[in-house]
Amino acid sequence: SDLGAPKPQKGYRKKERMSKKSKRRARKDEECLEIGLLSSPRSSSSYESSPERTPTALHRAELMVAGMTCSTCVSSVEKTLSSLEGVKSVIVSLITGKVEVKLLRLLPNESLALKRLVDAVLDAGFEVESSNLDLAASTNGSNGILKQMQLVHITLSVQGMVCTNCSNHLEKALEDLKGVVEVKVSLATDEVCVSGEHALLTAQDVVHAIEEAGYGASVKSVELDTDGGALHEVDLSVEGMTCSSCQNTVEKVILAINGVESAVVSLLDAKARVKFRMGETGPREIIRAVDEAGFPTALYTNAKTSIGKSASGRREADKWKRLFLRSLCFSIPLFIVSRIIPTIPGVNDTMMNLFLGFPIIEWLKFVLATPVQFWVGYGFYIRAWKSIKNKSANMDVLVVLGTTSAYAYSVLSILYHHFNRHHVSQDYVPTDFFETSGLLLTFICLGKFLESLAKTKTSEAISKLMELTPDTAILVELDEGSNIIHEEEIMTSLIHVGDELKVLPGAKIPTDGFVTNGSSYVDEAMVTGESIPVLKGMGDGLIGGTVNTAGFLRMKASKVGSETALAQIIRLVQAAQMSKAPVQRYADKISSYFVPTVVFLSITTFIIWYSCGISGAYPLEWIPSGNSVFLFSLTFAISVVVVACPCALGLATPTAIMVGTGVGATNGVLIKGGSALEKACHISTLVFDKTGTLTTGHPTVMHYLHLHEAIQKKEVAVLSAAVESASEHPLGKAIHSFCQSVLFGPDDDQGTQRQIQFPKHTDVSVQPGLGIKCSLDRKDHLEFMRKRRLSTWLQSKKETVVVQLGNRKLLRTEGKSADIPDRAETWMKEQEDFGRTCVLVAVDGDLCAVFSIADSLKPESYNVISYLQSMGIECVIASGDNWRTANAIGRDVGISAIHAGISPAEKVGVIKELQRDGMVVGMVGDGVNDSPALASADVGIAIGSGTDIAVEAADYVLMRDNLEDVALAIHLSQTTFRRIKLNYVWAMAYNIVCIPLAAGLFFPHFQIQLPPWVAGAAMALSSVSVVSSSLFLRFYKRPVLKFPLQSVATHRDFEA
Repeated sequence: SDLGAPKPQKGYRKKERMSKKSKRRARKDEECLEIGLLSSPRSSSSYESSPERTPTALHRAELMVAGMTCSTCVSSVEKTLSSLEGVKSVIVSLITGKVEVKLLRLLPNESLALKRLVDAVLDAGFEVESSNLDLAASTNGSNGILKQMQLVHITLSVQGMVCTNCSNHLEKALEDLKGVVEVKVSLATDEVCVSGEHALLTAQDVVHAIEEAGYGASVKSVELDTDGGALHEVDLSVEGMTCSSCQNTVEKVILAINGVESAVVSLLDAKARVKFRMGETGPREIIRAVDEAGFPTALYTNAKTSIGKSASGRREADKWKRLFLRSLCFSIPLFIVSRIIPTIPGVNDTMMNLFLGFPIIEWLKFVLATPVQFWVGYGFYIRAWKSIKNKSANMDVLVVLGTTSAYAYSVLSILYHHFNRHHVSQDYVPTDFFETSGLLLTFICLGKFLESLAKTKTSEAISKLMELTPDTAILVELDEGSNIIHEEEIMTSLIHVGDELKVLPGAKIPTDGFVTNGSSYVDEAMVTGESIPVLKGMGDGLIGGTVNTAGFLRMKASKVGSETALAQIIRLVQAAQMSKAPVQRYADKISSYFVPTVVFLSITTFIIWYSCGISGAYPLEWIPSGNSVFLFSLTFAISVVVVACPCALGLATPTAIMVGTGVGATNGVLIKGGSALEKACHISTLVFDKTGTLTTGHPTVMHYLHLHEAIQKKEVAVLSAAVESASEHPLGKAIHSFCQSVLFGPDDDQGTQRQIQFPKHTDVSVQPGLGIKCSLDRKDHLEFMRKRRLSTWLQSKKETVVVQLGNRKLLRTEGKSADIPDRAETWMKEQEDFGRTCVLVAVDGDLCAVFSIADSLKPESYNVISYLQSMGIECVIASGDNWRTANAIGRDVGISAIHAGISPAEKVGVIKELQRDGMVVGMVGDGVNDSPALASADVGIAIGSGTDIAVEAADYVLMRDNLEDVALAIHLSQTTFRRIKLNYVWAMAYNIVCIPLAAGLFFPHFQIQLPPWVAGAAMALSSVSVVSSSLFLRFYKRPVLKFPLQSVATHRDFEA
């Protein structure tokens, strides 16, 4: 029943007596065993026999940490993890809760690496919800060594992170775990992903480490990598097993399938867990094999392991909602008893009667305040203690100091009056203020609840992307004639690579693939940002999650599961959202000193007010009725403690980055991190590649000059198209496409023009560097013209028509160069000055027309360049093409700085030179030939990547081949960074104004005092206001390019 997982080691718990923590750990082990997520460590011999290890190999670990609320928490996690042996770098995201750790792979006890990381985070006072481990970049040639390791990727859900100090501390703790390759932590989603060597790391180790540090953790998934590719895991529900013999039979049947790595079958749970290589088999084959063995099988679903990140966010909000409602149930009666009843004479007299020596009203206040302080506030105490134990102070410390001071003073006040028998006196006025601690915790819980709701909204874009993939797909079986003979509806998770699928009108594309039959318009707006549906025909690629809007499609699956474009987009955006922008370093630095400074100010406030009070420096009329100088001074001190908020500082950057990257993803702009986003705001020079970036990358007929008086233009088009119909030369294809558009209009009817049979040609002579010459059958030509009701000039009785298409040299070889009229020479020289290629057409020795061909500009190029220049960005062209062509393109789009005829390596030199001049340089290219330049630039922007989003060299990946997205990327980055600055202004202004107000700085002049419970409410709502400010980015609109279109030659001119 344990699915083959090992039992916990004996020495892990005390034998004689189990503590409560050990019991909780045992229950967690049982839960992990139940869902089969504990992986067995391999024997030591397997480790020893593995290739030689080197400490230069870098691992990258990822944890999802809960409980971080401010920059102090982030700093705490960073400090803790950075102090661990072997840790090279730590990146913590407050809003996502992700912690990314890069560390050296140390010998020989790597099995403890991940556990040490998690333990460190938990000891810092935060919860690790999930962990994962991925192969990281390496140094000193260690990449090959890492590739030989078998990695396990563990994803966990963790509770307890509240601020950046928490996430920083957790990140550092996780880095201390040996065997860890990568740790990623997200505060917003409360998840941790830890990747490590399978022989040294188990999910049980991670869970125990998290709980040892004081946080709750539950395993969500475990995935293995092998040399043959990533191991996928599937859980199956198996019926009909009655004994161990049945269990063994099922296990043998599964293991006999080619591609299955391991199978663990549980008789008690009627469940099997199978690990397999997707390239060799799939879940459908596994289910079929078990079914044929006599055991009905289906995919197993478990709510424990299928909780999404949005559900995790809702769970966090529900937790704070429950705490708020519990607190409210006691705080409202407490407020009535403390503030309203004393104003009602008859009722107050009754409440002042003694019970067990104390006034009834004091008993009521004590009974109502105590559950709020220690039941609702229990979590604050635990986190504060762990924070102090790890020499790091966060928001929880301030809350505990403030509420405990109010509660403890109130209890001592009651006892003081009791032992001095003050309550016997008719003038007795209670000096406690239990309602302060109760209302303070109530408003803090309310603020945390609202903050959690707002934080779930920041990841809304990712949630929408996750919901795009449909649950089911229609699998079809074809006969030899590619006709459908059978179809069935299957779950999307059961699709294999190579499956033929049917997509009905209005349905979602189930996975990545290409069209094998049919045509339709597909809405790709949610994935690429393309608002207009795209026509898809035979052989065209399809992206999973997009919508088939009109016709029937049949497709073949090419990628499934985590390999699809949508899955890669989600992973890339999640990685970006957990990254830290450089500007956040200032907030982290402030947060590290924030809490001690606030405590110092609070103590100073109390000393000043108390000293002035007992020395008579201010009139006693300032002190409220029933209060003493001590209580009056203490109220100011408590207000200072609880009003100060480090959380707003910590949330200012990550919330804006999360929303901004999500908005970018929905518009087809993928941003790879906060650092890239910040640098993009400061770009002063943008270098463009020419071919495929400013231009379409495909030669097009730009202009046409007709010269023959007798032969009409359409007949020239027929003859030219016939000659070039079988040509593979780019110029020939351009002429053929142009001639078809002249004859039949633009190619809008799904490629029917390509099926036209032009007159047959013979005696084809292709002369490299010159052109092409061939003979056409005159009868076929005349028949073609007659059927299409076109007039023809060729009425002679010759059997063939000789057609030549080429340059001047081709005509010169035929003795026709002298026949080129002056106006044609002048026209061609003008075209060639624009960097275009001229192709002459001669029929039976007579010059008829000239085509002007060039790699045409993208329609939006001029507007985009003008818009960027209006933003103060200098634009530069770096092209491998010749100077004349590059200069013509630069003249058309308004770029004067041109570097032409240079290699990819020389483009890097151009960028380095600009950087030496103090420029912040961005590079826009195709992500393939321009990879060195993209990597050398401060910001690399890969354009038109489509489904190939994993462009390593680029900081920005643009899904569409549209230059407008370059303007969008920079404008969105600037808008997001402005929002970050606004968040910081608000967070700093809040503390700068509220702390003096709470300290009573304005009280002598205006008698304005900020009660502690009001200060607590203001503190809680400050974080909500920052998150809400970031949420305004959801209403971002694409920039409107208002520049008039330049009259460049991007259209086809049919006139002479």
